[in-house]
Amino acid sequence: MIENWKRGIVLAAFAFTASFGFAQWNDISILSGDSVWASSSLVETLGNRQVEYGPQALFDENLSTPWVEGVDGPGIGESILILLQRPVEEIRLNNGFASSRNLFQKNNRIKSVDITVVAGLTAPGMVSETDYHLYKTIETTVAQGVPVADIRDEQVLPFPLTIDDQYNLYLDAVTLFQEEEPFLFSMIAKDLGVDPENTGIVHYAREVMEFFGFFGIKLTINEVYSGSVYDDTCLSEVSFEIGDF
Repeated sequence: MIENWKRGIVLAAFAFTASFGFAQWNDISILSGDSVWASSSLVETLGNRQVEYGPQALFDENLSTPWVEGVDGPGIGESILILLQRPVEEIRLNNGFASSRNLFQKNNRIKSVDITVVAGLTAPGMVSETDYHLYKTIETTVAQGVPVADIRDEQVLPFPLTIDDQYNLYLDAVTLFQEEEPFLFSMIAKDLGVDPENTGIVHYAREVMEFFGFFGIKLTINEVYSGSVYDDTCLSEVSFEIGDF
């Protein structure tokens, strides 16, 4: 679980445009121990070695090791996905390449983000010989174009959904999984000792989450502040204040 309780600058002036409704199920393979993924990451050669600016750097408390998207252009639409397994109350971040004013200005910074809740489930036996677990996930965008300040200091983005709202979204995902993946759901129910035909399964949602669930947050680059030299968009640190279901 990724958790950080540092305080910083609070951004209060923004408007959320929420869009609810799950998209189709997707498959995601997770290696045990992994909790953050990026749609792309920059890899460059420095001297005789390759350096990857991957998403794991977002949680190392080191402003000199940012995540940098790895596509041509400013990276609009590129994203990071963080597995939390807990509801979010605040998102904290250090924008850009924040280790120095010079690097901050030379590279792109995020101007706004879209926030998406990703929920999913696995089932007993859905694991490979190489210790990858297969999850079926669905997602819903809960805020679009959330402004991010053009500053190096830590800033706070209040989360658009309450803890109850997030729990209800997960309940909806469990219910939908029960309806659309009855065989896999029956495996979960059997493992928990619950009748799979019992619509009261939602009362066991916390147990489902603990043993078979996926609950994460995806941040997608919506707009950027342009760098003076490079067209690479950077993000140095991310942390969350989290609650409990």
